[in-house]
Amino acid sequence: MKNKESSFLIVGIGASAGGLAVLKDFVRSLPAQTRMAFIIVQHLDPDYKSLLPELLDKESPISVSDAEHDQEIEADHIYVIPSNTYLEIKDRKLKLVTPTENRGHRKAIDHFFRSLAEECESQCAGIVVSGSGSDGTAGLRAIKAAGGLVLAQLPETAEHDSMPQSAIDAGIVDKVVRVDKMYQVLQQYLDHPLTLRDEEEEIALNAENSLEEITAILKTHENFNLQQYKPSTVQRRIARRMSLTNIDDYKTYLERLRNIEEERKLLTKDLLINVTDFFRDPEAFEVLEKKVIPNIVSKLEKEQPVRIWIAGCASGEEAYSIAILFLEERGKQRKSNPIKIFATDIDEQAIKIARKGVYPESIAREMPKKFLEKYFTITANSYHYRINNQVRDLISFAIQNSVIDPPFSHMHLISCRNLLIYLKKEMQEKVLGAFYFALNEDGYLFLGSSETITSKQNSFKTLSKKWRVYQKIPGREDTRRFMGEFYSERTNKPAKRESLKKIKGAPSRSDLIRRAMLENILPPGVIVDQEGTILYNHGNWSDYLALSTGEPRNDIIQLIKPDLRSRLRSALYKVKKSKEMISFKVPVAPTDAEGKTKMVRVELTPLLDQEFAEGEAIAIIFYEVLEQENEFKQSITQDDEMKVNQNLERELAETKEELQNTIEELETSTEELKASHEEALSTNEELQSANEELEASAEELRSLNEELNTVNLQLKEKVDQLQSANDDLENFFSSANVPTIFLDPDLRIQRYTPAAERLLKLGPADIGRPISFLRLNLVDESLVDKCREVLENFQPVREEIQGQDDRWFIRQITPYRAEERRIEGVVLVFHDVTELKQLSRRAEVREEQQAAVAKLGMTALGGAAPETLIEQAVRQVAYTLNVEFCKVLEYQPEKNNLLLVAGVGWQEGLVGRATVPSDQNSQAGYTLISREPVIVKRLQDEKRFKGPSLLLDHKVVSGLSCLINHQDPPFGILSIHTSTYREFSKDDANFLLSVANLISTALLSQKTQEQLKISQERLNMARIAGKIGIHDHDIRKDTVIWDDFTRQLWGVPPDVNPITYQIFNEGLHPDDREPTRQIIEEALKGKNNGELRVVYRVINRKDQKMRWVEATGKTIYDGEEPVRMVGTVQDITDHIKANERLVSSERKLRIAMGSNNLGAFEFSFVEDLTEWDEVVKRLWGIPENGVPTLNIFWDRIHPDDVSLVQEKFAKATQPQSGGKFHAIFRVIHPDGQKNWVEASGQTLFEQEKAARMVGMIMDVTDRKELETSLRLAVTELKASDHRKNEFLSILGHELRNPLASLTASIEVLEMDPETTVRIFGIMKRNVNTMGKLLDDLLDLSRIAQDKILLESKPVNLSGLLNDIADTVSRIYTGNQRKFLVELEEGIVVTGDRVRLEQAFTNLLVNSFKFTTDEDTIRLTLTTKDDVAEVKISDTGIGIEAEALDKVFKPFFQEKKPGKASSGLGIGLALSKDFIELQNGNISVQSEGQDMGTTFTINLPISEREKTLPPKREDVDFSNIRAGLKILLIEDNEDIRLMIPLMLQPIDCEIRTAETGMEGLKVAEAFEPEVMFIDIGLPDIDGHEVASRLRANGYKGLLVALSGYSHQEIKEKSKAVGFDHHLSKPANLTDFVELLAKVD
Repeated sequence: MKNKESSFLIVGIGASAGGLAVLKDFVRSLPAQTRMAFIIVQHLDPDYKSLLPELLDKESPISVSDAEHDQEIEADHIYVIPSNTYLEIKDRKLKLVTPTENRGHRKAIDHFFRSLAEECESQCAGIVVSGSGSDGTAGLRAIKAAGGLVLAQLPETAEHDSMPQSAIDAGIVDKVVRVDKMYQVLQQYLDHPLTLRDEEEEIALNAENSLEEITAILKTHENFNLQQYKPSTVQRRIARRMSLTNIDDYKTYLERLRNIEEERKLLTKDLLINVTDFFRDPEAFEVLEKKVIPNIVSKLEKEQPVRIWIAGCASGEEAYSIAILFLEERGKQRKSNPIKIFATDIDEQAIKIARKGVYPESIAREMPKKFLEKYFTITANSYHYRINNQVRDLISFAIQNSVIDPPFSHMHLISCRNLLIYLKKEMQEKVLGAFYFALNEDGYLFLGSSETITSKQNSFKTLSKKWRVYQKIPGREDTRRFMGEFYSERTNKPAKRESLKKIKGAPSRSDLIRRAMLENILPPGVIVDQEGTILYNHGNWSDYLALSTGEPRNDIIQLIKPDLRSRLRSALYKVKKSKEMISFKVPVAPTDAEGKTKMVRVELTPLLDQEFAEGEAIAIIFYEVLEQENEFKQSITQDDEMKVNQNLERELAETKEELQNTIEELETSTEELKASHEEALSTNEELQSANEELEASAEELRSLNEELNTVNLQLKEKVDQLQSANDDLENFFSSANVPTIFLDPDLRIQRYTPAAERLLKLGPADIGRPISFLRLNLVDESLVDKCREVLENFQPVREEIQGQDDRWFIRQITPYRAEERRIEGVVLVFHDVTELKQLSRRAEVREEQQAAVAKLGMTALGGAAPETLIEQAVRQVAYTLNVEFCKVLEYQPEKNNLLLVAGVGWQEGLVGRATVPSDQNSQAGYTLISREPVIVKRLQDEKRFKGPSLLLDHKVVSGLSCLINHQDPPFGILSIHTSTYREFSKDDANFLLSVANLISTALLSQKTQEQLKISQERLNMARIAGKIGIHDHDIRKDTVIWDDFTRQLWGVPPDVNPITYQIFNEGLHPDDREPTRQIIEEALKGKNNGELRVVYRVINRKDQKMRWVEATGKTIYDGEEPVRMVGTVQDITDHIKANERLVSSERKLRIAMGSNNLGAFEFSFVEDLTEWDEVVKRLWGIPENGVPTLNIFWDRIHPDDVSLVQEKFAKATQPQSGGKFHAIFRVIHPDGQKNWVEASGQTLFEQEKAARMVGMIMDVTDRKELETSLRLAVTELKASDHRKNEFLSILGHELRNPLASLTASIEVLEMDPETTVRIFGIMKRNVNTMGKLLDDLLDLSRIAQDKILLESKPVNLSGLLNDIADTVSRIYTGNQRKFLVELEEGIVVTGDRVRLEQAFTNLLVNSFKFTTDEDTIRLTLTTKDDVAEVKISDTGIGIEAEALDKVFKPFFQEKKPGKASSGLGIGLALSKDFIELQNGNISVQSEGQDMGTTFTINLPISEREKTLPPKREDVDFSNIRAGLKILLIEDNEDIRLMIPLMLQPIDCEIRTAETGMEGLKVAEAFEPEVMFIDIGLPDIDGHEVASRLRANGYKGLLVALSGYSHQEIKEKSKAVGFDHHLSKPANLTDFVELLAKVD
């Protein structure tokens, strides 16, 4: 016997939500020694380490730790499951297993409890406590089946009661107790002597303590027969009940059974072991699904039902599993045969559970997902699944004892799994016989993996030995004999031999003849199966076979005599291999002393495909071989021989004659007998057929009777359900208080509810009366018509009617639908909607109020100012609440009043001026104090506050007010008032409060938006200043979102979308790609919590410049999968360079220190000592070996700076200043030189007194001089800015002058057309002036941008200056100046003629502008050393000396005395630039004001001119083809008029268009050969017009006209299809040259 002291109980505890507090209570109740081991399985987050062991260890008297793999379980220890694992037990050791299910589908508690039951059997306990769901229920069922203890927490004490309640509802809990009482129950169970017994330790049942008494008790009271079950099973269950009831003595327990009904039921329940699952042993069901079910369904005839019997179905999981498989297969084969499944069990409670078809959520682990989704519906609380009606309707559940109750018949499949293992052997054989009877000829049997058919091997053929799937072999058992024995047993009457013979029936005459032939003619033989087992024997085989002593055997090799054994064994092998008949001879020893040796011939014949055997059978026949005697007889004499022959012949003749007579008589008799035999045979066949039909009918009636019993039970259950439903209906009618009347098709009253009786004053006498007899306002004349309408079209009718006492009802008429949707009347229902009507009205009012709030909300969201919103609010509130007065008062705390800032209904002029007190002298003040809505019914009766004059003057009676902006201080008060009495409701107050809150929100929103805008601006500025960009990487889509800065950093244009990781990677420096990829992958895998920080180099795609970038990011996960990474990138190039510069600076500093550019000093205040280095000594003028002192320090400081330095020095010696000294001051060297120095130092204190100062001194003289230069530069910049402003002013003036002249000229032309010639001259001159101004500005811009292009050619400088002199002279015709020209002839220079002409013209015009009629202007050209010198001098106003350096600067002008400035001040600047661009130089000389000015220009000479260039000829139109078709598209009306006039001399056809679209239409109809198109058109620009023309196939000449002439616009014009680009204004020569090119 096992030592109980060394054994201990293993307790599994399952917990989930709310389990921590429960577990703490449980461990606190444990003693220091328990003789138990506790294993806690708690639902934990798989991503985080559990802190449960640490938390419980603080409360527990025994040790608590995490469970470890292969850890041996010890008593007095608590083990806690780690995160993300399953826990198992094997060989008393813990095993950690990784779950395979997805999160949310894991059932860790069930998994562990099953393992615990399998390992420990009855020596374990399972407990479930607080938790959601049903995890643990299935595992506890396994523990109970194994004999262990099952406990559950009292649901009322659980924070989440789903888990314990699920176990209780399943009927598997032994005790339901409080958590603090659980250890007492466990200890009581453990201390019982029968708890930790070995298998061989059973209850000590002596002679008088047999099972017979318990059997009798259960048979009598519970109708439960223990004799069917194995004694060991019964004893274990009785011992378990004794342990749970704490009874040690068998007699005491027997007495408890006799007296307590509950104990008898609990013992019976324990004996009925119900352990099952959906698709238990999946591989077994796979065999069923692939080999059995398809074969059954395929052989079905049309409309033939499939019949299945599930014996011992328990709670129905197996029945539903098989039903699902048959449904699936029927669908695959596209058949519609009915499926009938009979599921039976002896346990009534289990049958009830099966009929409900509701199972815990833990079945998700057992049930394939496709079946769970297709055939189950999850319940409302998500803790259970309900089987669909499609499956439920296939199965009939019934209570049946498979041992004694009649079986079903004609079954295609019988499933009986794990029932036979609990039955005695004889009961097993009986049940298997019943199954054999119930199956069709080719039916299938499905048993549990631990069950066998050893006693019935000859009756079934094995399809799967491992998973116990068999097929019936027909003809192996006599089903009629079985039924006779079965029914005799049920009636407790022994079956007599005679009655059995009657059941069996008498053999026919043919059967008797066949039997006689077999017994008398055929030699003896046997039939064996392929294993050598004898299936049948015939004849006298005693000479060949012999029975051995001991247990009888049926093996042919064991029974055959030794002389035949070896040969027969060899022959059997050959027959099985060759499948052919084999024979052999062998001598056999005599059976007695006098016998002789016999020669026996044995034939073995294979019998293939026989229904009576599984596989092949073999027939073995034994023949005896007779040997002829070879002895010679003694010879006889011839006479004797002849005599004998004669006698023999005579006797032979007589014998023949007698034989002939006998034959004739026999033939006659045979004919008579033959006739009689045929009549008897016919009668016998008829009787036999009738007998067989009766026997078949009897069997069918018996099976039908059993099915009827099953149906009867179901009908009884349905009747009970109907009765219950009827009771529910009656109670519903009584409690629902809904007036309802049921009318038949003739509209007669059939039934009514109590509420209808009260409403319509109905009584019993009204039953059967037509409804029209009720003359009430609720039953009007139209009711009958509407009822008939419903009966005709089957559509319900609803209408609202008013009853008595202003009550409202909805009268609803619906068709009364009976079974199969037949209409058998109508149902009248009166719904009292009076309250609903009132609520509806309130809802309408509230809807109006909400609409008003929404409207105001939209206004607020639209960005309206708070003032505008307040104005709209008071009007909207007044309109919505229908009040006369509404106002908003703004609180003015500094004035202790409230100002009327908005209102409706008040006297004119009060808004913005009227105030009310902010204390209890006003309703608004009281509202301000109470901070709650205030409702006033009558102002004159108000006790809480006084009525202010504002309300009294307007005769206000009632009102409502609330606070705006619940802050400190609040904004103010919103209120409404009426001059008549009115009771405002809470809804009104809520509405007003909503509007007030909306105003408050708008005010806060405005403030917040302002703050947010400032914050956003700061953030953007910070990002821009910090050079920070943003990235967002969608890992699943491999797309990246970059802001503009990040795009610019990589050089990716905005139109590139989407941005991928490849684009990012390609932008990295090749050396940084792989390290960066690795760091990113590590972050995605969770390193550093998914945070990224990496520095790499980026090469810009556009400019190929390299930048240093620091990237940060944070990974976002979906479960464990990384889905996004969001972060920033920062351009740290400057930082990197700054670091490099810092390193360089430090190096330079060291060099500078070494080069005496920086000096150090130290002052000791205690010892009055001073130490200076060489730099400081040099600055102060102290010799190298001189001794510095504080006096020398102060003496050499500039007198103006001494006080400043002393002040800062004294402050630095005070502890509260921090001891820092810094000053910039001048030092006077003994040689008189003044140097600026910057001194910095730090004072060191001892006991709050200055001890010494250490610092550095730097010579900053150069810096100071630079600062002075910078100040001068700033002054110059200000002056330049002033000149720019003056230039803009002059530019406006200069442009307006020619515009004014043009305007005046046009007006003159309108008034006096005769002055055309002179006016045109003025207009042309002003146009030229404006053009020159613009040209000068453009030239200045081009020079500044280095974009000026020079066309260098030989230029006759003499001729050029002569032409310029003539031109300028004509301009200034009529003045009295003296203009002298002295030019050396034939001088040629290399340059751009146009730019030279422009430069010299500016200089010469400048001289004319700044001279008077009395002055002289001189133009000279001379040569000296291959240099041409041009001088332009005058005796005019001259130039001041300080202005000589400024005259060539842009926008500088020298004002002419007495006159306003003219020109732009850029002529001389342009002249200087043009001269210098052509390798020349220019200078200016002037002695001062009124002393004249001389400009000198020097240019290198290239050669002396030999021939002069030809003069320009007139425009030649001869090269232009006559009739040329020209289209001008121009939006400027003047140009559209002038260009055709300018081209009038050309014999061409010209048309015009104003817009681009108009031009496209004209071009399509006109088909021009040349098109001049303005670029800046009003609808679509000229580029778009050209692009469309070319796209449509236009081949003619396209010329762009534009005021823009820069290179970019010309290149764009060429790109879209233009042939040429003309800048405005274009002259006639330009047009003629282009038109001449057209063929």
